[in-house]
Amino acid sequence: MELNYKVKGSPITELGYVTHKGKGRSYRLKRQTHPIHEIIYVDYGKIILELPGRKLVLRPGYCVFIRGGTLHAFHGIAGEPFDFLNICYKGVFPGILEDLPFPVPSGALEILDRLKQESASKLSYSREISVALLTEFIYLMSRHAGSPGKAQRSPPLNSLHYRSKIVRKAISIVEKDFKNNLSLQSLASATGVSSSHLRALIRKETGRNFSYHLQRTRIDTAKRLLRGSSYSIGEIPEAIGYNSLPFFFKTFKRFTGMTPREYANSLGDPESSSP
Repeated sequence: MELNYKVKGSPITELGYVTHKGKGRSYRLKRQTHPIHEIIYVDYGKIILELPGRKLVLRPGYCVFIRGGTLHAFHGIAGEPFDFLNICYKGVFPGILEDLPFPVPSGALEILDRLKQESASKLSYSREISVALLTEFIYLMSRHAGSPGKAQRSPPLNSLHYRSKIVRKAISIVEKDFKNNLSLQSLASATGVSSSHLRALIRKETGRNFSYHLQRTRIDTAKRLLRGSSYSIGEIPEAIGYNSLPFFFKTFKRFTGMTPREYANSLGDPESSSP
């Protein structure tokens, strides 16, 4: 297949930073404005974003694009803690995404995970690769927002109303019993179908397999425990269903782009990275 594309320059002229931030119960960002564009992706908790004339609620799995020069402020809901990925850049702003909360589809979320890892890397061409990843993320989100039916603000993955009762029940069991030794076979038995049928249904309706949902639920719980609990990092794996500390570390980094220690340290970072 012959392609004859005329490629324009990157929409990113300057990448300010890509950083994960955790905020405590009493945190409130005072009204501010700055010339660079900003992307906020909520990882945990909920954020109330205050914009001129209105307020938006950002839930986990959602992101918002804020145009440079826009006056804004935000805080948690009911004083609850929250954490988020913050990206600041200069360049072309995607008007279709302006000041609206959009759910981040799985493909775009994987790009964000790679962007977090690459931006923290000291390898050759990490800056160039980070700009390329952010460019891809912006274009994918713009496509997602402009597709028929995609502009509807659907909830994050684990809150979706799946078409089949079987998948709804399976995901519910994973969310409740993730600490136990769950397997696809035991899940199939609990939902009354064969393992192969359940595997196919989960993949078809969520775009992910059983193992992904189980690991994602465990890692999300680990992040909550790292935010505020009496558990040490060494105690968390057993508390969420892992028998192997190295496997927990490997899985945690695969989902977050950070080790548990790096994640815990990032939550204590106050305003040093603020725009």
